Amino acid sequence: MVLCVILLFTPVTHSQGFRAVKQKFVISGSVGGLAGVTMQGLPGAPSTDENGVYSVEVEYGWKGTVTPVKKGYTFEPKQRDYAKVTSNLSTEDYKATLKTFSISGTAGQPGVQMVGLPGDPVTDQAGVYTATLPYGWVGTVVPTKEGYRFEPPSKSYTTVEAELKNENFVAREKTYVISGSVGVEGVTMKGLPGDPKTTSDGVYRVEVPHKWTGTVTPEKEGHEFTPESRSYTDVTEVQTNQNYQAKVFTFQISGSANMAGVQLVGLPGDPITNTDGYYTATVEYGWAGKVTPTKPGYTFDPQSKNYTKVTSDYENENYNPSLIRLTIAGNAGTAGVTLVGLDNVVSDTTGAFTATVDYGWSGSITPQKEGYTFDPPNVSFSSVTSNQLNQNFKAEAITFTISGNASLPGVVLRGLPGQPVSSADGSYSATVNYKWSGTVTPYKDGYTFTPAKRDYSEVTSNLPTEDYTGLVIQHTISGKVTSQVGPVADVLVLADNSGGQTTTDATGAYQL
Repeated sequence: MVLCVILLFTPVTHSQGFRAVKQKFVISGSVGGLAGVTMQGLPGAPSTDENGVYSVEVEYGWKGTVTPVKKGYTFEPKQRDYAKVTSNLSTEDYKATLKTFSISGTAGQPGVQMVGLPGDPVTDQAGVYTATLPYGWVGTVVPTKEGYRFEPPSKSYTTVEAELKNENFVAREKTYVISGSVGVEGVTMKGLPGDPKTTSDGVYRVEVPHKWTGTVTPEKEGHEFTPESRSYTDVTEVQTNQNYQAKVFTFQISGSANMAGVQLVGLPGDPITNTDGYYTATVEYGWAGKVTPTKPGYTFDPQSKNYTKVTSDYENENYNPSLIRLTIAGNAGTAGVTLVGLDNVVSDTTGAFTATVDYGWSGSITPQKEGYTFDPPNVSFSSVTSNQLNQNFKAEAITFTISGNASLPGVVLRGLPGQPVSSADGSYSATVNYKWSGTVTPYKDGYTFTPAKRDYSEVTSNLPTEDYTGLVIQHTISGKVTSQVGPVADVLVLADNSGGQTTTDATGAYQL
């Protein structure tokens, strides 16, 4: 760039200012008519317009590398290098080419049309297909061949940006369901593939191949069916509601349980014997099962009957009942206890008792023995249906108290259990058994008591005022007081330790 500066002088000198502007040039061109191509490297990284044209200004002497960029495309040339721009460059063009990718895989069968791929290609003898996809391709591929279905049934693609290999499908020969109901379990659907049997609900379901032809005949021993069979030719769609009506042969099982109200568990409907003890039940051909007569409180002989594949009537299938007896047992706590409510039951020497009652017995058991109380006082039963063991009672002997005052401490009450001794205030107390008998004699050395004893016969209540009065046993000391002149009267005679005192009489005599 050349700058030309002209200086003009006048007689008066002034400061003159200049502004320098750098020259700019335009780089422009076309990128194959493709819009949205980013021209990386140019100032501002401009993009091509809707016509694929770009244009940008650069300063004088600009240098750089320009690379066109757009996802999914390649460009020729790949880039342009600029060393020093000194003029406009108007034909800086590029050729754009859309990228493509191959998609390939196997459909498992030859002649499968891959609908949805460009050109709907068909698999070769090995079942292999291939196709070319433009960058960003979006679509769904559906393999199609008559008589076949595929897994997966289709594959969808969004924005393809790479090679796609092993895009495989598994070919399955197309099948159709033939299904219906026969109403009976275990019916063989003869003629269908595998001769399937009906389920517990009496239904069947089977798949047949494309264009299957055949005749289906339901079969089961002891049954007949309407219609007898169904014929099929070149099946190409699902066959539902292929139903049959079954008729089964039936037989009677009957007999007596020798009493009314017996339930025959195991027979259809679990029938109950009538007032005469008879029963009857209807079973289907081939029925098998175990029949058990049942009534609360009874056992039966035989206990049950087993049947396998009934093909005729069974009569006189009889049972004999026996009443169930149950045991009530326990311990009454002592020997000789009468268990009132049971039949003549008395506890043994260990206190144990046992009794037998009818099934369903109701009642109350009360232990009784004179001189005893029991806990619990009684036990009630309602409709006994099992053995009742450990029905125990706690026996406690009845006792009474004999008590009173002996008027002195330390008095031994001989004859009472434990020979109690009166306390400091003279009181005493003793416990005796129900109907205790005996003689009680108070004793303390040096004393007599009133009464001297008490006799008891079969004590049946408390005796709280059995008192005694104690008296000291007294002895006499006597003599005379004399002097040289004879007897001395009015002499005071004292005895220590509370022995008392007295005076001599006219003869000099005294007595304590």
